[in-house]
Amino acid sequence: MATAPRVDTPPPRRPHLPYQTPRDTWDRDSCLAALKDWAQRFGRPPRAYEWSPPHGRAMGLLDASVLCEWERSHPRWPSTGTVRRHCGSWWRALAAAGLSDPDPSRPDLPLPDRVATACRLSVEGASHSTIADLLSVHPRTVAKYLKAATCPGCGGPIVTDGAGLCATCDRRRPKTRFSAEAFTAALGAWVQETGGQPSWRDWSPTYATGEAKWAREHPRWPPASVANTLFGSWRDALVAAGLQPKARGWTDGEIIEAVAGWAGEGGGPPRWEDWRHPPAGYPSAGTVTRRFGSWAAALRAAGLEPDVRRLARWNEETVLHGFDMFVELHGREPNQADFARSDARFPDPTTVARVFGSWSAALAAR
Repeated sequence: MATAPRVDTPPPRRPHLPYQTPRDTWDRDSCLAALKDWAQRFGRPPRAYEWSPPHGRAMGLLDASVLCEWERSHPRWPSTGTVRRHCGSWWRALAAAGLSDPDPSRPDLPLPDRVATACRLSVEGASHSTIADLLSVHPRTVAKYLKAATCPGCGGPIVTDGAGLCATCDRRRPKTRFSAEAFTAALGAWVQETGGQPSWRDWSPTYATGEAKWAREHPRWPPASVANTLFGSWRDALVAAGLQPKARGWTDGEIIEAVAGWAGEGGGPPRWEDWRHPPAGYPSAGTVTRRFGSWAAALRAAGLEPDVRRLARWNEETVLHGFDMFVELHGREPNQADFARSDARFPDPTTVARVFGSWSAALAAR
């Protein structure tokens, strides 16, 4: 039986990608001429992502709904990959074309977005050198982006090896001229001059204002936040100075007695703002709500009925209470990242902005 002759089937041709040109269309000289052509036409060097529209859109720097200039003029200019293939890198090409000023070519992306973009492009298969060209950074910087840690202060990226905080939080960290010895000596001097040891509020710039001793004599006394930096907490600073920290907190019974006593004297239940900065002999509003879960629950425990018109979950009063509670718990002002974490005791940053208009306006209201 005769065997039919074998017919070799040619391999399938690669699909012609959009805007693809034959491989021998460009060489080094023509790529450099194209870079100069763009710079002459637009008054600045091209950005790497402008000649690589898919990457530019993935980075959020090109509008996905319209054609970019490179696409409208194709094949007038080569792609970023073509330039890199013939010139070694995007930046070497710019330098060879006499367009080595990096500033006009740097994508306008903040660091968190650059890190997120680098990670996304890496997952999509882009090499370090490709990502470096698109973000206008060195490939070693890309490597740092891809292994960035999370800042415990704000949740942003940490790209510096061995750093515990991101650069922004590190700049905000209190830089104190006080040593541990100087801090404890200041505590002792305060006791000698006043006859009593200071409280955290006495040395807090937020509360010690006006004619308060700390404010009048500033900067003689260190701020209370320095205790956290040097000793870990205000209580530990007092112990290091040989002082006896006051007993912690109020009991539930004492709070109920104080609430009932206020109502008996004032003719009605106390309001949250009445005890935000409590008069002598009364717990703070933050202590009350921390012990009972809410201001209304404390009033009910004392046999009083709260005004239902004042029980909206988040308003100016309750947002400021959230700020105060955070300060009492942590000894410092909260930042937006603190409130972005899931914790029902505090309003999220969006709620703060809705109530006050902005985060800074809420801080100013305190």
